[in-house]
Amino acid sequence: MTGDAVPRLDRAMTAFLRHRREGGSRAEFLARHEDLRDLLEPMLAESAADPGAGETAAAGRRPATATRSGDCS
Repeated sequence: MTGDAVPRLDRAMTAFLRHRREGGSRAEFLARHEDLRDLLEPMLAESAADPGAGETAAAGRRPATATRSGDCS
């Protein structure tokens, strides 16, 4: 990672979480944060597919996955 990658990611995550909390137009949000578009678009796409994804990431938790234990006969 380059020296400015972590601060950019932090700014993108902060903006994304604020957008999730406050709502609003995706297009306007991206226009306001054009310098972070490359980071924000994947976050927006994932959150559209999984509405709880932003909260999981913000809490520093991994998303729950379905697992099986025991014999699968």
